[in-house]
Amino acid sequence: MERADGIIIATPALFGNVPAKLKAVFDRTMHFLKGLRLKDKAGCAISISSYRNGGQERDIEVVQPWMLLHGMAVVGDGSTGAVVRPALEDRTGMQTVLGECQ
Repeated sequence: MERADGIIIATPALFGNVPAKLKAVFDRTMHFLKGLRLKDKAGCAISISSYRNGGQERDIEVVQPWMLLHGMAVVGDGSTGAVVRPALEDRTGMQTVLGECQ
């Protein structure tokens, strides 16, 4: 990690959080905080799930603070990653709002 120009963390969303093995990696970087050895490196977080509302945002909320604590510069592509369309055309979204999903 110290020799990298940037770090991309890609993780699956598992029960609304990052996998335990990734959290263990984060915990093992505590010694990097002394001297901020990851300072100013570019950092990017990616999360995927097989479900539309599978906790991807929560994963990002775990990864980005880890990066910020190390003094990294969190970057993105300027996109939310979401498909934007009128709410009434989003059948699954409307079913979610109305509590009709199974």
